[in-house]
Amino acid sequence: MFNTQVRLTYEDYVELPDDRRYEIIDGELYEMTAPTVRHQALLGNLFIIFKPHVRRHGLGSVYMSPIDVIFAENDIVQPDLIFVAEARRGIIRDHAIVGAPDLVIEILSPSTAAHDRNRKADLYARYGVAEYWMVDTETETIEIRRLGDTGYGPAEIHDSGILSTTLIPGLEVRLGDVFAQD
Repeated sequence: MFNTQVRLTYEDYVELPDDRRYEIIDGELYEMTAPTVRHQALLGNLFIIFKPHVRRHGLGSVYMSPIDVIFAENDIVQPDLIFVAEARRGIIRDHAIVGAPDLVIEILSPSTAAHDRNRKADLYARYGVAEYWMVDTETETIEIRRLGDTGYGPAEIHDSGILSTTLIPGLEVRLGDVFAQD
């Protein structure tokens, strides 16, 4: 990752070459490395768990990267998995999600873990993302941060069992299914 000295905007973002993935946080440009095979396998597993349940029950929409989430002119990111509740469907546009999704999932890698746990967690809390899940590929854990009155509360760290969220009633996320290898 690198950043620039210039405060960039969405207008600058759309002019970037599309042979790489980028994010802009607080006007700073971050180049993202290509995801690993393991990262993509976990993302696929999560999508397969979330999408059918959300669709079957008419609860909203689920998207996986790459898709832009535009919080503000100087804050554009590409989370790995996004859930937008049906009641908030208005933030879904043809070109991007414009506003805070209800739930965001990032799959951590050694090169992005600090960025995702700190800078992106602060960003998601600032813009009102109700839940932020971080999937750690190294420890095979999922950390859940829930938004409160003063930002995210302490991380709930799960290394086994079944996870759920009040944002998606009836959804059961078995950690064994998330970390299953093909």
